[in-house]
Amino acid sequence: MPGDSSPVDRLDQDHKADSLSSSVTGPVNLVARFTSLQYLAESEYAASKNTFWLAAVASEIDIDRCDHYDERCGKLVDGKIWLPWGCIKYLGGVVLNGESQWKLLAFSLLHQNPEEWERYLSFAAAAGAMMVAHPPTWMPAAMRPSDPTSTWVAALFFYAPRAIDCVVKQAAVCGLITQPWAASLAAMREWQSQPLLLNSASKPPQEDSPAATGTTIGFLGAAELADKLGIHITQRPAFFQRLSRDRKKLEDHCWIETSEPGPNQSRYLYRADSDSILTLASIYKNPRPT
Repeated sequence: MPGDSSPVDRLDQDHKADSLSSSVTGPVNLVARFTSLQYLAESEYAASKNTFWLAAVASEIDIDRCDHYDERCGKLVDGKIWLPWGCIKYLGGVVLNGESQWKLLAFSLLHQNPEEWERYLSFAAAAGAMMVAHPPTWMPAAMRPSDPTSTWVAALFFYAPRAIDCVVKQAAVCGLITQPWAASLAAMREWQSQPLLLNSASKPPQEDSPAATGTTIGFLGAAELADKLGIHITQRPAFFQRLSRDRKKLEDHCWIETSEPGPNQSRYLYRADSDSILTLASIYKNPRPT
C-alpha cells in the first residue's frame, strides 16, 4: 500500500536523512543509526520464519548438500561438510590469527522464500559498515574480511562474545548459526555495552592517554562528566555554561547529540577521554575563588 515500507526500506531512508544532516552536525546521528539497526533486528527476529542459516567452513574443506533433516547435516562426513539444500551465497572469507582461513556462507533452506535471507544480508551490510567505522573493543584491528557483510558475519562467528554462544559447533572445521537475527541482537547488545568509538582525522592520542591505553570512558551527560572528571562543586555552573557555549568549537569526535533523550537524560553527551574536554575541565577542578 502507498506509504507502507519494510524495516529495511525505513533503515535506508533513515541512513539517507542521517547522511544529509551529518554534513552539518558531524557524528550527531551515530546513536540514532545504531538504534535503527537494533530496531530492525528486533522486528525481524520477532517475525522470523527461520528460513535461512549462516555457516563458517574451513577453506580447505569441500562442501556437499543434503536434506535439512539428514543426520550428516552440518557435520564432517567423508571429508566434506554437508549443508542443507537451498539457495547459497558465498559472502567472503576471513583469516584468523594470520593462519586459519574460513569461508563464510549464507543459505536459505529448501522450499523457503528467500526474502528474509535477502533482508538479512542488507542489514548485515549496514551493520558491518558501521562496525568498520566504529569498531567495538572486541573487534581485532587486524581482522580483514572482504566486505561489510562478511565483516558482520565474521564477528558473529568469531569475535562478538555473546553472539558466539549462538554458534552451533557441528565440527572443528564448521560452525552454523541457525538463528542469525538472534545472534545479531546478541552482538549488538555486546556492542551497545561499550562506547561507540568515533574515528576522526585528529591527532592520535598520547601514549599515556586513556584512549591509547584501552580505558576509553565513553560518552557522558554533563553532570556525569563533571563527576567523572572531578569538577569542583562550586565550579559546575560555570563548567556547564562553558560546555554549552563552546560545544561547537570542540572537535567533532568529542560530543554527540541524542535525537530523542528520555526523561532526565542529557541531549548532549561528551567523550570524557577527549584531550579537548580534559583541557577544558582542568580549569574548573579547583574551588571557585571567593
